[in-house]
Amino acid sequence: MTFGIVIPLKSKKISRDWNVTSGTLERTINSVLAQTDGDFIVVVAGHDKPEFMDGLSDKRIRFVSVDFPIPDRAAPDFTNQLLINDKVLKIMQALIELKEENLSWIYQLDSDDLIRCDFIERIKQLPPADAVIVEGGYVYYDSCERIVETEEIDQLCGSIAVVKPSSFNIPPSADLDYIHDIPWTKYRHRSIFRFFDETKVIRTKERLLTYVLASGDNFSDRWRIGALARFKATLKPYIKGKKVGLSFKKAFGLS
Repeated sequence: MTFGIVIPLKSKKISRDWNVTSGTLERTINSVLAQTDGDFIVVVAGHDKPEFMDGLSDKRIRFVSVDFPIPDRAAPDFTNQLLINDKVLKIMQALIELKEENLSWIYQLDSDDLIRCDFIERIKQLPPADAVIVEGGYVYYDSCERIVETEEIDQLCGSIAVVKPSSFNIPPSADLDYIHDIPWTKYRHRSIFRFFDETKVIRTKERLLTYVLASGDNFSDRWRIGALARFKATLKPYIKGKKVGLSFKKAFGLS
């Protein structure tokens, strides 16, 4: 059975730097293509198809175009909730694209995060469960190429839940009316386990996932208010982290 991966992609209009957005997605896809278990399908859902995807001949990687309205940052009624809704609808559209596939697991992967080269293999080796919550991983500071190890990546990252297809219903259409029917859209990442019976959730602290910070086009640091908080965030990868080595790059498809 095939491992299904859905990746919602922000549009050019929303993106602060489309070249960065496209580049980080390419890096994310490379981490998937580096998998030791190649039985997977990736569906990227977005308004705009990055140029590099036109050069991909691998049929396991698909792009599905969406046409619902794009949030306008300049509009007087703009809120971050509109960005969340945009992502929710793209997750739904990607899931619909996978509806007829014979899938073992479904995984929502953010377009700038990385999975270890044996991610799929290790998930498939776990005992039967409705969901796997990845708690172990790395925070990768892109701007300085340093990593910090963590066993609480589920508190930081949106790419932490791998779900059995039998545990939820894929909606008939991409519509906010179905937001409570899907684990990734009903709950934020740190609460997604609440979608399932706790006895049917497996948690792993194996470092299978890398959460990318400071790529130049994410919101990860914008909640920090004040010079001191920003200064501490700048120092963290140097105090608690280490320089990215070749083994890490190979493990996450960066080499």
